[in-house]
Amino acid sequence: GLVGGLCEDAAVAAAKAVAGTPFLVSSAPADRLIEAGVPSAFPMEATVYQEALAAVHWMGYRSTQQVAVLDDGSPAAQRLSGLVTDRIKADGLPVSRQSTDGPDLAKLAGTVTASKADFVYWTGAAEPGGRLVGALRQAGYTGNFMASADSDRPEFLQAAGGAAEDAFLTTPAGPKLLPAAADWAARFKDRYRRDPGRDAMQAYDALRALAQAVRQAGDTAPAKVVDNIPRLEDFTTFTGVLRFAADHSMTYDNYVIAQVRGGTLTLASKLRTD
Repeated sequence: GLVGGLCEDAAVAAAKAVAGTPFLVSSAPADRLIEAGVPSAFPMEATVYQEALAAVHWMGYRSTQQVAVLDDGSPAAQRLSGLVTDRIKADGLPVSRQSTDGPDLAKLAGTVTASKADFVYWTGAAEPGGRLVGALRQAGYTGNFMASADSDRPEFLQAAGGAAEDAFLTTPAGPKLLPAAADWAARFKDRYRRDPGRDAMQAYDALRALAQAVRQAGDTAPAKVVDNIPRLEDFTTFTGVLRFAADHSMTYDNYVIAQVRGGTLTLASKLRTD
């Protein structure tokens, strides 16, 4: 079997090239892999729709009354903002959606504040997201602010400064946010003299999942291993139970809610009951 894959294009090409061989794609985005429909490929990352669901679930947990969804006009940001907006409307909450590709964030912040929104969700790039939360706070906005996974970068915190405090992010789980990964992360650092990133953790969990499928199959024949990957028994990653749906997306996605506390990201919720 195979484990790996960071780049979406390369992962799709590799999955097609080795079709029939079990391939757990550790870190590449899931959507195009699922669209490719390679029966032997299983992405360990969630879909864009699952990120949208995670965001909307958190809005519900925060007893949100009115939402403003903002993006920077890029195709990826607009796709996510559209999915979030549609899901909020389906839940019956008032929501406004706006795209901005200009520098006048102060004007945008004023518009949001005037709309009486109590939850702002940003799906654009990290640096303007940081400047946006700063502009919102300066305009007097006191509600919830959350950004998408694209803002899980140093540029967001640097641009926002103190205004980032208590802001939320929807982001794929990494070792720094998961207490269950602490012992493994310490062993990794002891061996390699550096902290592990998400890619290392995802690859480790993927390799363990592949091994579990081999154990269940009682055989290393690729077809038998592929058959067992969707039927992993009593198997958990650092995020929780790993299950694959019929289309090979993860049944339980790996998105968590992070919150800025003291200038660093901390875990606010795993959004899981397990």
